[in-house]
Amino acid sequence: MSQPIEVIGGIDTHTDVHQAAVIDTIGRHLATEAFPTTPAGYRDLLEWLQSHGRVLVVGMEGTGSFGAELGRYLRANQIAVIEVDRPDRRARRAAGKSDSIDAYAAATAVLAGRATGTPKHRDGAVEAIRGLRVVRASAVKARTQTVNQMKSLIITAPAEVREAPRSLTPTELVRRLAVSRPGTDLATPVAAVRLVLKRLGHRRCDVVAPQVAPGGDGEGGGGCVLGRCPENPGRRRGCGGAFLTVGCRACARMPPSAAHSDLMRSVTSAAAALALVPVALGSGSMAHQAIAAPAGSAVVREQVAPGVVYEAFTVPTSQGSARVYVVTADLEHPGVVANLLYPGAVAARKTVSRMGEEAGAAAAINGDFFDITEEQHPGVQATGAASGPSVLNGRPLKGAVPEGQRFGRTRPLGDTDEDVFGVGVDGRARMDRLVLHGHIRTPRSELALGGLNQYALPVDSIGAFTSQWGEVSRARAACGTDDDRAAPCTSDTYEVTIRHGRIATVSDAPGTGPIDPDTTVLLGREAGARALRGLAPGTPAAVDYRLASSSPVPFAFALGAYPLIRDHRLLPGLDDVTAEPRTAIGIGHGGHTLRLLSTDGRVGTSTGLTLGGLAGVLHSLGCAEASYLDGGGSATIATRAPATGRAVVRNNLHHDQERPVPNGIAIFSARR
Repeated sequence: MSQPIEVIGGIDTHTDVHQAAVIDTIGRHLATEAFPTTPAGYRDLLEWLQSHGRVLVVGMEGTGSFGAELGRYLRANQIAVIEVDRPDRRARRAAGKSDSIDAYAAATAVLAGRATGTPKHRDGAVEAIRGLRVVRASAVKARTQTVNQMKSLIITAPAEVREAPRSLTPTELVRRLAVSRPGTDLATPVAAVRLVLKRLGHRRCDVVAPQVAPGGDGEGGGGCVLGRCPENPGRRRGCGGAFLTVGCRACARMPPSAAHSDLMRSVTSAAAALALVPVALGSGSMAHQAIAAPAGSAVVREQVAPGVVYEAFTVPTSQGSARVYVVTADLEHPGVVANLLYPGAVAARKTVSRMGEEAGAAAAINGDFFDITEEQHPGVQATGAASGPSVLNGRPLKGAVPEGQRFGRTRPLGDTDEDVFGVGVDGRARMDRLVLHGHIRTPRSELALGGLNQYALPVDSIGAFTSQWGEVSRARAACGTDDDRAAPCTSDTYEVTIRHGRIATVSDAPGTGPIDPDTTVLLGREAGARALRGLAPGTPAAVDYRLASSSPVPFAFALGAYPLIRDHRLLPGLDDVTAEPRTAIGIGHGGHTLRLLSTDGRVGTSTGLTLGGLAGVLHSLGCAEASYLDGGGSATIATRAPATGRAVVRNNLHHDQERPVPNGIAIFSARR
């Protein structure tokens, strides 16, 4: 089979539509197409480029403006981007002007070596600072303009207005004007100017985030002290919403600054967690019943590592009380990252503490439901593989099994087998869905791929198994149906092995044993098996696949998880009857804070939590998004002991036995 050609892309960027073009390495124009400036449009554009061959590089106009987001998307998908200057007028007169011509010109400039510039990435901390500086610069400019307008009005104002502020500093002038009383007769120049100056005083006070001094009288002098909002609110009380003590009505009417809005969210989240301590000691309000601990219960709080904190507390439930264990990770803290906990193969299991210790994690928790037993299919080996999709190091690891093949209790209303939790390559945690898209291509056919390293394949489909599957038999993939896990195994199967781009072997039955890194095994059932029977050994064949999400930001890692909370709201239909040991993950602070939560259950007096109770605890801890992972005997949370460096299980395990699991979430923190 011939190797795909190498191509170069060119993109002319605009507000609503990007025009893309593709050329080969000798400059021949291959195609041009327009794509909308949306996440779906970016995905379609990249797929279109890759459909013409292996993309070496993409030249793009406007990488710092209209093309900024597209540039981020292409780089996240390992596509090199070169910044291309817009053609000068002389070149445009010679070659003509259109979006297609400009797109071809961008690709040609890269091929000819005229364009070599590396665009700014416009992501990370530098881009965040750039955005903040824009707001700061405009605020400084507005503040200066306001003071200049005040001075100009005072110069031309009637004498009774002009004389009073002559000796005042700008700060004193603003304070005096903000609390002045201009009167109501606006037909006179004096009253009109005074009203305008009062409004300008309010504007100036708003721009610099004024302070409110305790004891201010509202309308009288001295109640409003001008200055910047403090970064340490404990020193002074600020007119920004988070620590407001109203001393003058002018300040009380002002909207909170953006900085204090963010601060307020952080303080609210922290207050929710810290509210546990006074309540546990027998004091404090019981308004937040979901996280209120009964008097006398032990509240534990430890710093596990820089940016990683462990807490334990007890919550009351309608069935009794439940012990809850939480690890909070600040993903913005230097050196703190989250990743997939993985035993080395999809069809393999290890305990959370062992995987966490081997990986050097500061904390770890168990992950998705998995194929734990095959009592319904005698003679078929349980694979131990997880049910949902997963991503490891930015690459697809496995797809989702059909909904009826999942283990665990009935999923919450509205959730699907493709729901995941993960962290993107931008470092932000999020919930999403991962849908498998894949094909098997031969010279005469193109077949759809229905599964990837899955313990169960959809009926009539073809699944791919790679070296990451492990050594376990693939026979389980042909058992059950899309709606019934207990349905019998089908005998209508066919397996094809692809090695070095060609079909090497075929078999009527699913195989077992390790798969070489340069090999892909295709297993078909029913109609999928019949399609594979048409492929003879020696036939060229290639398999491609990806896990697609709704975001243009790819996942660095992801695993199957059921949503509980979206946009600060508990999802409807969550079970409030059955209390079990539970494991969950919560997201706060715009995806930069993670809360790993697990419970006791089936042990002593601890009842575990219902799904509704689990969501309630996470919501009370300030989580804007949250997902349910697994529960029962798999519920495990572990942290690294500072003294020994060994992983220590924190929750009480079912029968004091730690169950091996196929995956989990690990938190890492660089030692200092």
